[in-house]
Amino acid sequence: MQTQYSTITELAKAVDAARRTQKDLIADTRQIHLLTEGVETPKLLVDGDGQYAINGHAHRQIGGRVNIPATYYDRMLENAPHLLAENVNHWFSKSPERRMVRTQGGTVRAFLSDRYQRVDNHHVLGVVLPVLKDLASDLQFHSLALTDTRMYVKAILPTVRAEVNVGEIVEAGIEFRNGEIGNSRFEAWPFMYKLTCKNGARFETGGFTKLHIGARAEVTEDVYAMLSDETLRADDHAFLLKVRDMVTATLTQRSFDKLVDRAREATKEKITGNPAQAIQVLGDSFGFSEDERGSVLRHLIEGGDLSKWGVANAITRTAQDLPSYDRSDEFEGIGGKVINLPRSQWQELAVAA
Repeated sequence: MQTQYSTITELAKAVDAARRTQKDLIADTRQIHLLTEGVETPKLLVDGDGQYAINGHAHRQIGGRVNIPATYYDRMLENAPHLLAENVNHWFSKSPERRMVRTQGGTVRAFLSDRYQRVDNHHVLGVVLPVLKDLASDLQFHSLALTDTRMYVKAILPTVRAEVNVGEIVEAGIEFRNGEIGNSRFEAWPFMYKLTCKNGARFETGGFTKLHIGARAEVTEDVYAMLSDETLRADDHAFLLKVRDMVTATLTQRSFDKLVDRAREATKEKITGNPAQAIQVLGDSFGFSEDERGSVLRHLIEGGDLSKWGVANAITRTAQDLPSYDRSDEFEGIGGKVINLPRSQWQELAVAA
């Protein structure tokens, strides 16, 4: 599932609708069972609470927790669910521990440590949006999305801009990302938006992150439901102040000019070897598929700029072609990483023959 939204109001409504169907449990694994009898597909039974369907992400987390290799776990899930249940239930009982079971709409969406500190999407929006409204009235929301793994908020401030090359205007922005299922932390990073081709590059420096790890809840029950905001309130004020400081520092001309200076420096570093081989080396470094390598090379050639800046733009232009929003966002981050590549690493691909 991935859905993009035209307005921040639409995104906020979708986040709120999801929140209303969510429930989180803390349970001892001796009170949790993988159930296969009388059901079409395996479900998770939590004593005293009920049965839940299990999504693919949660299956992967369950398998990882009981040390069943993913390939074998998937094979049993498909062809021998009773054997899978026997294995999982054995280790749940043999090596008991408390886990957080995150559910939404009757489905387990995550199987996590009981130390997982929830920073959920509605919480993030509740902190971030007032900060943005107070600090930057001219801010424009550029891209808003919910996927199976994350929420994304990307905003641009048109009044903070500069030229990398003559006539090549870039604008300052900021990106917020958050995961609710143990796949990522909350992150806020500077973002550069190129007007001519509507490419965006994320810079993973000068940002702010918040890990989803806190103290264990001190309770005696084997199974209990967590209140929706119980673990969030004490941390809200500090969280808000950190986000405010980061946004304030990022959305200034002075801070943005530092990023632009890096981009200008990148225009001076050229590929001197074989461009196709350079992209091959780059793809090896960042895990590009063959199709992704081909797309980056095509956009590099079409752009006619064989500098580090040109390579970064070819990557962020490729991001627009990718069907997965998550992967597209990764490519925007890779674009920023390429601009920031140390000279020694750049030379490895620049001279590739």
